[in-house]
Amino acid sequence: MNFLRIPSAFRGVRYTNTHSFFSQCLKSIPSRLQNKHLKCYHTVPEIPERNLTPLFSEHGIRVAWDEHQGHVVKSLNDRVKGTELEDHSIFNIVFQTAVLPEHAATFQFASQAYNNHFFFESLVSAEKAKADPKVQLENNSIIQQAIRENFESKEALLLKIKELASNTFGAAWIWVVLDDYNRLQVMRTFQAGSPFLWSRSQSKDPHLVPSVPDHSTRPRNYSHVPIINICLWDHAYFTDFGLFQREQYIDTWFQSINWSVVENRLKQSLV
Repeated sequence: MNFLRIPSAFRGVRYTNTHSFFSQCLKSIPSRLQNKHLKCYHTVPEIPERNLTPLFSEHGIRVAWDEHQGHVVKSLNDRVKGTELEDHSIFNIVFQTAVLPEHAATFQFASQAYNNHFFFESLVSAEKAKADPKVQLENNSIIQQAIRENFESKEALLLKIKELASNTFGAAWIWVVLDDYNRLQVMRTFQAGSPFLWSRSQSKDPHLVPSVPDHSTRPRNYSHVPIINICLWDHAYFTDFGLFQREQYIDTWFQSINWSVVENRLKQSLV
């Protein structure tokens, strides 16, 4: 099934190109292949860093990664078992189920698994962020320049993220994404919405009447390419920051970003 309309950033990329952003997407949620039946059963991968203090305590990691990701992946496996989706990667499942009402829950589980792994992949402890030059924004020139050009400064970017978060009620993700014109934007998706797809970005407040943009004028058939995100689901910050300290959680997250990961994502996505 040719379900995926490849964005311009991914055109010409083959799966064997391990440096491509597309192949990284496909591999970002590893799967265990059962050779006998040629079916994929998704597992919870190891994240790059387990020490993410003070953003996540040891208990916070267990809740936000081990337990939450474990629940999401198990629920996804339960839904796709015995279906035509059983042997697809999680990234592919997101696209195949995005516009099918009968697969709405499957989409949510697949998209949430992807979103959460994308989030944890770019985190380090605040101590490492201060001590390791490789992960610091100042030593990753492409993303640093892009932030300057689009937001003027990293402080202005953080302020924009916090302003959007302050107007967000309920479970959501905030993303820094690359748009059709290689510009960085800040956007929000509710629940497990995906920035990859216009149809399932879930970026409008569900309590408001949404406007419908005219996508026919856009230069490509693909939505935004994410380069970084922050989880605004309750489980991500209640454990270590409590009910009323979401702004402190966002500040701590911004000090815990591995900018070298973000730099690589941006370089592989520019067209």
